[in-house]
Amino acid sequence: MVTGIEKTYTNTRPYWSLPVLIAVGLTMATSSVVFIEPAPYDLLVMALLGVLMLRGLRFPREMHLAAICIGTFALANLIAAAGSTDPTATFRFLFVRIYLLLTWLLFASVIAASPVQVMRVIWFGYSIAAVLAVVWGALEYFGFIKLAMWEGGLRAKGPFKDPNVFAPFLLPVALYGLKELYASGTLMWRAAHALLFMLIAFGTLISFSRGAWMAFILAFGLFSVFTLVSLGSFKGRLNLMLANMLLVFAAVGILSVAVVTTSVADRFFQRAVISQEYDLQEGGRFYTQQKAIQKIGTTPLGIGPGQSAAVLGIPPHNLYLHVFVESGWIGGLAFFIFLFFSFYRSLALFWWKSPLRGDFFVVFASLSGLLLQSFFIDSTHWRHFWLLLAMNWGLIVAYERFRTRTV
Repeated sequence: MVTGIEKTYTNTRPYWSLPVLIAVGLTMATSSVVFIEPAPYDLLVMALLGVLMLRGLRFPREMHLAAICIGTFALANLIAAAGSTDPTATFRFLFVRIYLLLTWLLFASVIAASPVQVMRVIWFGYSIAAVLAVVWGALEYFGFIKLAMWEGGLRAKGPFKDPNVFAPFLLPVALYGLKELYASGTLMWRAAHALLFMLIAFGTLISFSRGAWMAFILAFGLFSVFTLVSLGSFKGRLNLMLANMLLVFAAVGILSVAVVTTSVADRFFQRAVISQEYDLQEGGRFYTQQKAIQKIGTTPLGIGPGQSAAVLGIPPHNLYLHVFVESGWIGGLAFFIFLFFSFYRSLALFWWKSPLRGDFFVVFASLSGLLLQSFFIDSTHWRHFWLLLAMNWGLIVAYERFRTRTV
């Protein structure tokens, strides 16, 4: 049944149908299985994009300035690719980069067309993918999966290639679990989402990704503050603070039990430091970032997509340096303007009286956490990073359309 609020936001264009919602949900449910390329998610996204374009999918006019920034970023990458010394590798990375920009376009447009329905489907599918990833990662970590790629070890990565991508992928689902825990619903519904949050927190722990831990703490704090401020009653705020305290105590309990296991304890205390020796040594992360800054100053057109490792020795492990060094000054500036514009346009949604405001809090806090982590890792090609940006813009468009209809 479609409620009044859904009628307010839903676009009734002819391409919209139940099969599209099912396709979006299936795409999201497979989004954690990315150890192969192209991943099932990629194939489904391209099929969905092709079908919806044939059926009349339209790009929201409210996103034109953002699209100009993204288009400039893509053009700068094309120019940088022309000067690459390794055209084969550059073409592959260029293709991936442009594909991810198209995923942003696709999901932002689909969410804008029917935000309430699509956000529900996305969260449902995303939650399935995250639970699959955590269960897979736990089985791998404790040695129950002993295939060539997953033979157990020091860090869980689940169906991902890298623990540092596995853990950030989980973050939005953790916050979604909190959102549903705080929302009105049955006791069973809230308990299920409390368990979802704890499961995701455990998956993040056994990834032993320092950046993901920082992102998780920041996002959890921001989301809690946003939700606390948005509540209109003292009782609601008190209940939220009590729920948060219980979750923190439960998380500490799980951590305490986990570190009793020798392998987990040793790895935890090894990783729970700000920097490792390999970060500081010559040829390490911070050394390479210094080289990247120097390279940016001498190559205004960029070195080309995918050339960081070849030119610098290892990738710079910093999203902001990465886009500048590979895409050039124009590409890096366009990307920064896009990020700034994305956050600036979304500020009005903090005061939006809508059921979608909770979704926005999840997206905004998750993006903030990932962008903090991106100072220590390159997230340019993370599928869930561009999905969150698309969700952010889809909600911005929904707000703009709601505002113009109610003025």
